[in-house]
Amino acid sequence: METIDFRTLSIFVTTCRLMSLTRCADEMSLPKSTVSKAISKLEEHLQTRLLERSTRSIQMTEAGQVILGRAHKS
Repeated sequence: METIDFRTLSIFVTTCRLMSLTRCADEMSLPKSTVSKAISKLEEHLQTRLLERSTRSIQMTEAGQVILGRAHKS
């Protein structure tokens, strides 16, 4: 089983803090596509949707809130 790397988790936490893929990309000096792919990779790894995305906003799912809480504890 593949493990989750720190960078991917850091991208998820930053995205949740800023509630924006674009602002996360800007803050971390990454292309927006890298941020989006990292979130998708994490969701695929965990086999659950963490963020509900639309063209204008994102919202955390219940699973996303759980993972964010666990990330803050570690």
